Amino acid sequence: MSNKNIIKENFSRYAAYYDNYSVVQNRTALKLIDNFGTNQFGKILDIGCGTGNYTRLLRNRFPHDTIKALDISTQMLSVAQRKLTEQRIQFVIADAETVVFDEKFDLITSNACFQWFANLDRAIIKYR
Repeated sequence: MSNKNIIKENFSRYAAYYDNYSVVQNRTALKLIDNFGTNQFGKILDIGCGTGNYTRLLRNRFPHDTIKALDISTQMLSVAQRKLTEQRIQFVIADAETVVFDEKFDLITSNACFQWFANLDRAIIKYR
Protein backbone atom coordinates (compact mmCIF):
# COMPACT_ATOMS: atom_id res chain seq x y z
CA MET A 1 0.00 0.00 0.00
CA SER A 2 1.39 3.43 -0.92
CA ASN A 3 1.96 6.15 1.66
CA LYS A 4 -0.84 8.17 0.02
CA ASN A 5 -3.29 5.31 0.51
CA ILE A 6 -2.28 4.99 4.16
CA ILE A 7 -2.80 8.73 4.67
CA LYS A 8 -6.18 8.55 2.95
CA GLU A 9 -7.27 5.56 5.05
CA ASN A 10 -6.19 7.17 8.32
CA PHE A 11 -7.98 10.45 7.63
CA SER A 12 -11.05 8.55 6.48
CA ARG A 13 -11.05 6.32 9.57
CA TYR A 14 -10.92 9.27 11.97
CA ALA A 15 -12.95 11.86 10.04
CA ALA A 16 -15.81 11.78 12.55
CA TYR A 17 -13.40 12.63 15.39
CA TYR A 18 -11.05 15.00 13.59
CA ASP A 19 -12.66 18.22 14.81
CA ASN A 20 -12.20 17.12 18.43
CA TYR A 21 -8.42 17.14 17.98
CA SER A 22 -7.74 19.82 15.38
CA VAL A 23 -6.89 22.71 17.71
CA VAL A 24 -3.58 23.48 15.98
CA GLN A 25 -5.15 23.33 12.52
CA ASN A 26 -7.90 25.71 13.61
CA ARG A 27 -5.38 28.18 15.00
CA THR A 28 -3.35 28.16 11.81
CA ALA A 29 -6.53 28.60 9.75
CA LEU A 30 -7.42 31.74 11.73
CA LYS A 31 -3.93 33.18 11.20
CA LEU A 32 -3.98 32.28 7.53
CA ILE A 33 -7.38 33.85 6.83
CA ASP A 34 -6.23 37.11 8.43
CA ASN A 35 -3.50 37.46 5.78
CA PHE A 36 -6.06 38.02 3.02
CA GLY A 37 -7.32 41.36 4.28
CA THR A 38 -10.30 42.67 2.35
CA ASN A 39 -9.30 41.30 -1.07
CA GLN A 40 -11.93 39.56 -3.17
CA PHE A 41 -10.78 36.76 -5.45
CA GLY A 42 -13.69 35.42 -7.49
CA LYS A 43 -12.66 31.76 -7.73
CA ILE A 44 -10.99 30.01 -4.79
CA LEU A 45 -9.52 26.51 -4.57
CA ASP A 46 -9.14 25.09 -1.05
CA ILE A 47 -6.67 22.19 -1.20
CA GLY A 48 -7.02 19.54 1.51
CA CYS A 49 -10.21 21.00 2.96
CA GLY A 50 -10.67 18.15 5.44
CA THR A 51 -13.77 18.66 7.57
CA GLY A 52 -14.32 22.17 6.22
CA ASN A 53 -13.23 24.40 9.09
CA TYR A 54 -10.92 26.53 6.94
CA THR A 55 -13.42 26.34 4.07
CA ARG A 56 -16.02 27.89 6.37
CA LEU A 57 -13.63 30.74 7.19
CA LEU A 58 -13.08 31.29 3.46
CA ARG A 59 -16.84 31.34 2.85
CA ASN A 60 -17.38 33.84 5.67
CA ARG A 61 -14.56 36.12 4.48
CA PHE A 62 -15.46 35.88 0.78
CA PRO A 63 -19.24 35.39 0.67
CA HIS A 64 -19.58 36.18 -3.04
CA ASP A 65 -16.62 34.14 -4.30
CA THR A 66 -16.89 30.66 -5.80
CA ILE A 67 -15.16 28.03 -3.67
CA LYS A 68 -14.04 24.59 -4.77
CA ALA A 69 -12.97 22.45 -1.78
CA LEU A 70 -10.77 19.45 -2.49
CA ASP A 71 -9.81 16.50 -0.30
CA ILE A 72 -8.52 12.98 -0.82
CA SER A 73 -10.81 11.48 1.85
CA THR A 74 -14.45 10.84 1.05
CA GLN A 75 -15.28 10.70 4.75
CA MET A 76 -13.59 14.04 5.50
CA LEU A 77 -15.54 15.63 2.65
CA SER A 78 -18.76 14.11 3.98
CA VAL A 79 -18.19 15.85 7.32
CA ALA A 80 -17.45 19.12 5.52
CA GLN A 81 -20.56 18.83 3.37
CA ARG A 82 -22.76 18.24 6.42
CA LYS A 83 -21.31 21.34 8.11
CA LEU A 84 -21.54 23.56 5.04
CA THR A 85 -24.81 22.43 3.43
CA GLU A 86 -26.03 25.82 2.24
CA GLN A 87 -22.72 27.51 1.56
CA ARG A 88 -22.51 27.22 -2.26
CA ILE A 89 -19.29 25.24 -2.16
CA GLN A 90 -18.36 22.60 -4.71
CA PHE A 91 -16.68 19.61 -3.06
CA VAL A 92 -14.24 17.45 -5.03
CA ILE A 93 -12.79 14.10 -3.99
CA ALA A 94 -9.29 13.89 -5.45
CA ASP A 95 -5.59 13.68 -4.71
CA ALA A 96 -4.36 17.28 -4.79
CA GLU A 97 -1.03 16.20 -6.26
CA THR A 98 -2.50 14.48 -9.29
CA VAL A 99 -5.81 16.23 -9.96
CA VAL A 100 -5.96 18.40 -13.06
CA PHE A 101 -8.41 21.26 -13.40
CA ASP A 102 -9.38 22.83 -16.72
CA GLU A 103 -10.28 26.05 -14.95
CA LYS A 104 -8.15 28.76 -13.41
CA PHE A 105 -8.41 30.06 -9.86
CA ASP A 106 -7.75 33.52 -8.45
CA LEU A 107 -6.66 32.07 -5.11
CA ILE A 108 -5.26 28.62 -4.41
CA THR A 109 -4.92 28.09 -0.68
CA SER A 110 -4.48 25.34 1.87
CA ASN A 111 -4.30 24.93 5.62
CA ALA A 112 -2.10 22.07 6.85
CA CYS A 113 -2.07 19.87 3.77
CA PHE A 114 1.23 20.27 1.94
CA GLN A 115 3.19 18.15 4.43
CA TRP A 116 1.41 15.10 2.98
CA PHE A 117 2.64 15.72 -0.59
CA ALA A 118 5.27 13.35 -1.95
CA ASN A 119 6.66 16.02 -4.30
CA LEU A 120 5.70 19.50 -3.13
CA ASP A 121 7.85 21.30 -5.71
CA ARG A 122 6.14 19.55 -8.61
CA ALA A 123 2.69 20.24 -7.13
CA ILE A 124 3.41 23.95 -6.63
CA ILE A 125 4.62 24.25 -10.24
CA LYS A 126 1.47 22.49 -11.43
CA TYR A 127 -0.80 24.86 -9.52
CA ARG A 128 1.14 27.90 -10.68
